[in-house]
Amino acid sequence: MRGKSLVALILLAALGAGGYYYWHSERPSADTAAPGAAAAAPGKPPGAMAMPVEARPVRRGTVLRAVEAVGTLRANEAVVVRPELGGRIAAILFQEGQVVRQGEPLVRLESSVYQAELDQARARLNLSRVNYQRQQSLDRRGLASEQERDKARSEMEADEAALALAQARLAKMTVVAPFDGMLGLRLVSMGDYVSPGQDLVNLLDLDPIKVDFRVPEVFLAELRPGQAIEVRVDAFPGQSFEGEVYAIDPQVDVNGRSLLLRARIPNADGRLRAGLFARVNLILERRADALLIPESALVPQGDKQFVYRVVDGKALFTEVAAGRRQGAEVEITSGLSAGDQVVTAGQLKIRDGMPVAPLPAKEG
Repeated sequence: MRGKSLVALILLAALGAGGYYYWHSERPSADTAAPGAAAAAPGKPPGAMAMPVEARPVRRGTVLRAVEAVGTLRANEAVVVRPELGGRIAAILFQEGQVVRQGEPLVRLESSVYQAELDQARARLNLSRVNYQRQQSLDRRGLASEQERDKARSEMEADEAALALAQARLAKMTVVAPFDGMLGLRLVSMGDYVSPGQDLVNLLDLDPIKVDFRVPEVFLAELRPGQAIEVRVDAFPGQSFEGEVYAIDPQVDVNGRSLLLRARIPNADGRLRAGLFARVNLILERRADALLIPESALVPQGDKQFVYRVVDGKALFTEVAAGRRQGAEVEITSGLSAGDQVVTAGQLKIRDGMPVAPLPAKEG
């Protein structure tokens, strides 16, 4: 028993010596603290270390109040070119898809009959003018009655009208463009006999291009010509086109209780085409110089909104009044000033008055 007690005492002494050596030689000192440990700020207790949070400054920007609608693009002007008189096509003077100017000839019909009628009317007019001049000469010499002179003048005027009619008929044998625009696909061929009013080709004026869209009647008091619109079409994803309202239909649609608006969009490059489906944003109000913060900065409590405002390294719980939301941002109408820093991530880790270390907010 005495031998076993001696061995136990020796083991206890060895363990105590080893612990004493480790305590004095291996434990880290205050100057060699573990990497990554946050040091307390000078003059502050160890429990007041700054909490890292993401923060962004309050910025000034433009806030829009808009109405979303759907609509259809329409040509500024659109007609189906048709002849007024019948005849056989003698010449097609355009290319499909061509841009033409007002008055430019498109189709010429065979016109020999109308040319002959014009020559005949011109000959009759020449004769009636000579007869009228002769009657005037005889009347001045007292050799003709006033009745004969008036009859000669009436015949001359009738022949003048006949000549004008023959000239008009001959001119209508050439079909011209009624306005500047782009031609579609022709619907006739050389040698075809066309009747009056038969379709020849479409003509569209696409610059500017129009968009028709409807908005609910509740916005009637806020609608006016000159309001801006932004239009997006599926044919050009990611792009928007700006335009302006120029007409509002005075009649409210009794079925949908909506108003029809029409706007113009510049289209000098001709990319937009009539018939495209359009998504329209009608700008009712544009407020410049508004204060904007990321929506993630808001901390709702009941029916109130708060943010953590960073002031002198501390997070101050501040009540704010939120306005319109726009994308991922929200307008602040009171409680903040431009340039103030607000916490956008990490609000759950902090309390009012707590020291914080702002970090730049992550993009996106």
